[in-house]
Amino acid sequence: MNTLERLSYLIGSILLWLLFGMGALAAAFIAPAISESLTRTYSEYANDRLVIQLLLTTPVVLGMLIVLAVLLLVRLVHKDQIMSMSAYKWVRALTLTAFGLAASLLAIILWLNSKNTLPPLVGAVLVTATLLALAVGFVTLTLTSLLKRATTAVEELEGVI
Repeated sequence: MNTLERLSYLIGSILLWLLFGMGALAAAFIAPAISESLTRTYSEYANDRLVIQLLLTTPVVLGMLIVLAVLLLVRLVHKDQIMSMSAYKWVRALTLTAFGLAASLLAIILWLNSKNTLPPLVGAVLVTATLLALAVGFVTLTLTSLLKRATTAVEELEGVI
């Protein structure tokens, strides 16, 4: 492994851990503060503090799980173990969390729409993020089958050798 690959792995890992930490702070402190503020400021949300907090926290937690899965997959690549059975569970976790993120964003859209409080720009951003999460989920699902075929081929070659 050359210096650029090691440096890329190190910087990427640091950035992923930074994102994970930011997500933890957002889930623990920012989402509760926003939900409390919205329920005090807008009468439409007066009795929905817990719903708002759940709707805000869920995508953050799923994003943290996505970052964790990516971090573990990058580690497997770095250790040259990506073509192993242990990689499947993390690729599957990445797929499921991407679909879960899309579902949680869709839930926000539907809830805001049911309250008749979905601004067009927010709606456009949420729809775009939902489509992006769905695309990541489907691409990862496709790559899972590719990883299975590649791992099978590597195992067959190892068996021949």
